[in-house]
Amino acid sequence: MSASAARRAVRTATAPSATERVRPPHLRSAPDLGRRRRLRAALVAGVTVAVASLFLMVACSVLIAQGQFERARLVERQEAAQRRYEGLRLDVAERSSPDAIVSAATRLGMIVPDQVDYVEASVAASPDPSDRTATTLDESWGEVKASLGSEP
Repeated sequence: MSASAARRAVRTATAPSATERVRPPHLRSAPDLGRRRRLRAALVAGVTVAVASLFLMVACSVLIAQGQFERARLVERQEAAQRRYEGLRLDVAERSSPDAIVSAATRLGMIVPDQVDYVEASVAASPDPSDRTATTLDESWGEVKASLGSEP
């Protein structure tokens, strides 16, 4: 008999049969605690990120709503100021009309003169060419006027 055949014979002689094999009671492999910890940490991190993002979205929505209320309040103030401005312009126009001036003058006891003399002013002299301020003003006026736009 060869050596390998002898080993096989010894193994089969010492090995219990399938019916004789007995399992050790309640043996199992140890759980992988590191994997559970990583899974739990990932779950906690995910929940934290989700809650933080929801909080951030609510905070942004609140800030946007507050900004819209502030904008509406400023628009109302602007419209009120515009109406006041237009009313004041109308008041100035009414008070500076020729009829209003004449009636105010007669109330103060002034009378209409028999003869009216007009004074004519002479035409202003053109600026001296050696004056650097006048030439600088002439050169830059176009640039300044363009930046002002069409409104005064």
